[in-house]
Amino acid sequence: MPAAHFSTWMDHSVAEVLESMCFLTAEESTLPMEQHGEALVSRRLEFRGPELGCFGVQTTLPTARMIACNLLGEELEEITEEQAGEAVGEIANMVCGAFLARFEAKQAFDLTHPHMDHPLEQSEASATRISRSFLIEEGGLIAWMEIEEGK
Repeated sequence: MPAAHFSTWMDHSVAEVLESMCFLTAEESTLPMEQHGEALVSRRLEFRGPELGCFGVQTTLPTARMIACNLLGEELEEITEEQAGEAVGEIANMVCGAFLARFEAKQAFDLTHPHMDHPLEQSEASATRISRSFLIEEGGLIAWMEIEEGK
């Protein structure tokens, strides 16, 4: 999979999904996501098609709750931790789909159901992973994709 346009595709995919589904503006950031000791919500999914790989989204629990609030149309105080995690999983699913559509518009991909993932460490960067940080109105979000080598 050629990586020349990955960053641009990721930026557009995250911005498109958050704006259309959550009414949030996302701007690419080179700064690490601020956690302030808050719990992290991480979801990942695997995809299979012309390429094999995985995709994930990570944010803080307060930001995940805000995403869920906007996605579900509920009051922020009513959002449970479980709903926040499910919303982050759904965002991961939609962003991955938008990204893959930009990459291979005429190819089909099978995506697994998003599941919990361990928090992404900055040291986990690799030649096969693209990771992008975004600032959204109330916090930050990291979206990443890794392609299996040799496919």
